[in-house]
Order: sequence, then C-alpha cells, then structure tokens
Amino acid sequence: MSAFEIFQQLCQIPHKSYHTQEMFAFLSGFCQRYGYEVKIDEAKNIYASKTNKPKLCLQAHYDMVGVGEADLLKPLEIYIDGQYVRAKNSSLGADNGAAIAVILELIEANADIEVLFTNNEEVGLDGANALSLPIRSNFLLNLDSEFFGEIIVGCAGGFDSVIEFAQAQAEIVKTQEKITKKTTKNAKAQNQKEIQTEFQTEEFQWICEVSAFGFVGGHSGVDIHKNIPSSIVAFALLIEQTESEILSICAGEKSNSIPVSLQATLGLKQDFAQHKHSFIAALQKGLTQSDKNDINNIYLQNKNKNLICDYDERHDSLRVHINADSGFVLKFINNPKSTTYYDKDTFVKFIHTLKHGVHVWQDHQILSSLNIAMIQEDNKNLKITLKARANTQDLLTQIKEHIQHAIHTACSPKTTFTFSHLYMPWQRDLDTDHPILQKIIRAFGWRHTEITQIHTGLECGILQGRFASMGLRGIVMASIGPTILYPHSLNECMDLGSFEEFRQVLGNLIRSL
Repeated sequence: MSAFEIFQQLCQIPHKSYHTQEMFAFLSGFCQRYGYEVKIDEAKNIYASKTNKPKLCLQAHYDMVGVGEADLLKPLEIYIDGQYVRAKNSSLGADNGAAIAVILELIEANADIEVLFTNNEEVGLDGANALSLPIRSNFLLNLDSEFFGEIIVGCAGGFDSVIEFAQAQAEIVKTQEKITKKTTKNAKAQNQKEIQTEFQTEEFQWICEVSAFGFVGGHSGVDIHKNIPSSIVAFALLIEQTESEILSICAGEKSNSIPVSLQATLGLKQDFAQHKHSFIAALQKGLTQSDKNDINNIYLQNKNKNLICDYDERHDSLRVHINADSGFVLKFINNPKSTTYYDKDTFVKFIHTLKHGVHVWQDHQILSSLNIAMIQEDNKNLKITLKARANTQDLLTQIKEHIQHAIHTACSPKTTFTFSHLYMPWQRDLDTDHPILQKIIRAFGWRHTEITQIHTGLECGILQGRFASMGLRGIVMASIGPTILYPHSLNECMDLGSFEEFRQVLGNLIRSL
C-alpha cells in the first residue's frame, strides 16, 4: 500500500488520547507481520526493529486530539479539497498520523530503521515521560513537525495548571453562649462568635442556557499567535455585559487545543420578559464598545443592528456574535429558583487577568504563551485547565508566577491550584554544520529548508532525558514533517504535495546514511 492509502486506513481506527487501544493493536500487529521485533512498555509505547544496527530511529506518537467526530470515537470521513486532505466535521489526525503512515510504508519496504511509537503525546507527553525502551542507533528523527522544509532543533517547554474555582460563599457569624469556669466555685457566661462559611444562594427569575457556535479551535502552540477566537474568552466577554451569575459551565476539549465547545447555564436576577429590550440593548452596547473583539468594526461596516444580537421572539432565544463567525445562542426559560452559583464578576476578572494568548514576543518569534483550555464542574468547583508554554526555563518560571498572581489578584483565598505535566524546553545543541543536519539538508535536495525552533512541545527533550537515564547519551535529534494546517481543530488539513515530498525526503535520508 502507498503511504496515503495507509493513512486512509489509520483514519478508520479511533485513536484519540486515552483511547488508543485499537491503534496500539494495529501498529504492533503490523510491525510483527513484516518481521520486526516488537517491544512495549507499561505506557504502551511501541519499539520495533529488524536489525541490530539500524541506521536511524524514526519516532512519532500514535494518539490524536479528538475534535468533532474523532472525539466521539467514530471512523473519519476524509476527502480531498484541492491540494489538501480534510476530515468531515472532525479533526484529521494528520498530527501525527501522517508520520505513522510513512513509517509503516517504510516498514513494508524493509527499510533499515528502528521505530518508536509513543502513546498519549497530546495529553502531557505521557508516553515519552514514561518511556523505558532503549533505542540502538545514535540518531533519532522525530516526525511531528508541521511545516515542510523546517528542520526543528529546539522547542518550547510547558506545563498544565488546574485552578479550582469554588461556588460563591458567604461568611456566617454565629453567636453561642458558653460557660467558662474560672474557679471551682464560680462560673461566668460568655458570648463567643464563630465564623462559618457556607455556599451562598440567590433568587433567580429566569434561566438562560448558553451554547457556543462557530468556534473552530486550533493548536495552542503553533496557532496561539493567530488570534483564533476562544469560546471561553468570548463567554467571559459576553457575561461581562449582563446582570447574571453562572449556574453551570462546561467548555473546551484538551489542554493543548484552543477551546471550541461551551455549554453554560446563567441565572438572571431580573424578569427577562419585562426587561428583554433593555437587556439586549445593554448587551449590544457593551459588545460594540468593547476593545476585546472585532465586532465593533464589523458592526460599522455592515450597518446592521441585528448582526450582533438577533432575537427570536417565537422561541425566546438570542443569537449573539462575539466575532465575525462565532458567538453564542442564548435560550431564555421562565423558571424562578433559588440556587447556588459561581460569582460572575470574579470569573470574568480572572479570565481577563490570565490573558489568553501570546505573552512574550521577540524577533517575530513567540517565546511564551498561555491557553485557557477547559472548564469542567466537579463537586461545586469549576476546574479551569490552562496550558502554558515557554521557550526558555526563565520564561516558564515567569508564566507560572503570572498564573499565581492572577489567582491571588482575582480569586478568593479559598481558590486552589496545581501544576502538572511539566516538561523542560528542548534547547538547541546542534550547529548548522553538524554532519547529521547537513545530511538532512541534502535529503531535501532543491527544496528550501530552514533550521529553526518552534513554540510547541515535541518529545525530543523528554526523550533525551529518558535515554540518558538508561545510559544512552549523545543521541542526535531533529524533527521534520509535512505541512499540516490548523491541527487540533475542525479545520485541520494536510497539504498533499508536502506529504508526498516528505516521503521522498525520508527515503533520500535513509539511503544517505
């Protein structure tokens, strides 16, 4: 089979992170069928080799970020769109399925290589962090780069942070009389105050169900500078303009994806039926005057008052555009209730203080960034997940301190937070004239190449550390790949021409070693 036919086959196997069992079985069986010795470790990483002295190790991860159909563990319907291949209503999984397909084609051709397939890369580089499989060659080529012609020799480090944002609470002062004995013969009654905290309730006249539309997402590393709208940031902007509180919310897909989905329930303190016109007018005015989106310019260009807030009287629903193509549908329900809630003003202040997006630029390169990735409810807490990235250790520390400052500035003292999945930046240690780099450049032939570093997490730095712990030092590493646009999103697509040339470059490189 050709590499593209293999890729089509891979797209029929569900393999989003933490649901990779079928892909694990397929890859292990494929390698064994062609006479490769297969070894696995506890993290379900796969090592395969056919010779004692392979020329190089090709490395890729076999999980994908599931958005849309892939998140539902369905086979993907892929199609050709001009020069690109896409998946219908789904992320494509070319990250890193394209590399897997080319490796399997090389295995079919009995190439003199060893391969390392890592598991659950997209959720904190879990497989690489737990790797216990040594390799034999002294050259590892990672195939997770996403722009053909780039030769990656360094990348950002990063970490996840989870903040537990509690429901609104009130301090209740309780007084009780306590008898304190001073002597055995006399006693005195004293009033003592005890301060207790309990969840606060509020009377809400109407309920508002909020659903996001039109958000497309993207990779929180390579796409973070593109100002792709975030459903979470947009939601904060929306509710900032309303007199409401948050009753429930669920948003986002993965820590390394710009969030697409959002479902929330708001409690309205006023009677929406009586105040709907003032509610909509205030919302529209707030959005048009905001400097946090692009609606103002769209509004002026179109001269259409319904572009931002389009109310459907029949269904008591409101379609609100926060950006040109994305926003929220608000459904209003007359259901008076007294309930606990999450404080809207605190939530909005926290989201704005965190500052989703690029934090540090230098010489047109992103050096640090923060993605507000997910929100989930858990036992009267909102668990807000962040993904931070930085290309130096100092900047990684700086963004960690920024998160702590935002928590202390905007949240209550009872807010808790954790940091996890820390990985250090892979800092460049290869000169341009290094023999391995020169061979990679020559393998590209006439094609333009650029030796660079990227603002996303590759497994190379972690793998270097894991191999060093096994006594394997001095392994040279670099990364290449085909061009993949909008990874981790519904718009993910792969350039077919670059995929074919990527195959040729790998073949040229193997023959040159």
